[in-house]
Amino acid sequence: MRLRSSFLSALRDPTVRASSILLACVVLLLLAHRESLEPLPLQDEAPKTTRVFVSDAQADGVLSNPERHAFFLQVSNSSLKHLPRLLRRIWHPENLYAVHFDVLIEPSSAKHALLEANLSSAVGAVPTNILMMPREVVNYRGVSMLLNIMSAMQFLLDADPSWRYFINLSASDYPLISPDLLRELLGHQGPSRNSSPSPRLRRQRRCCGTG
Repeated sequence: MRLRSSFLSALRDPTVRASSILLACVVLLLLAHRESLEPLPLQDEAPKTTRVFVSDAQADGVLSNPERHAFFLQVSNSSLKHLPRLLRRIWHPENLYAVHFDVLIEPSSAKHALLEANLSSAVGAVPTNILMMPREVVNYRGVSMLLNIMSAMQFLLDADPSWRYFINLSASDYPLISPDLLRELLGHQGPSRNSSPSPRLRRQRRCCGTG
């Protein structure tokens, strides 16, 4: 009773009326929903996701069904010097590569960068799965960059539609895992929302019932 009388008296004071009403509402809400504030039992927790990291050495024989990738490399004048390093890192004989050189790059410099990667056993030759795209004017902060990527997708589909994943890189990028492991990991997990399967291959597999 004393608590109730003190509360009613406080309500008559206009300086504390608003804050008192707000505090009372909060207390009532907490009391009304005290059961919902209790911690959930441990057995009701959502299942945890386990992440497995596989080294390059362990990939052989552990995973299966490697997938073929189509790489698109956008090479600007400033990133040209990094292209040989990138090609040595990502090249695989079963993948497909499209390289677009900026219009400011001399044809002789572009050819030299491809040969410097030293990926072919033949002297002065570039592997047949590395293709040079027709040059387009690209503003790397504008819509022309997106249009160039779309042109690369069509170019790769016309060259060979058997790839499943499209990967877009700048010549200054450097992937942390080997192409063998990347092929195995994507082949193991299958298509996901974070990847881009070849649309033509997807239609073929849907028609044939193989994917």
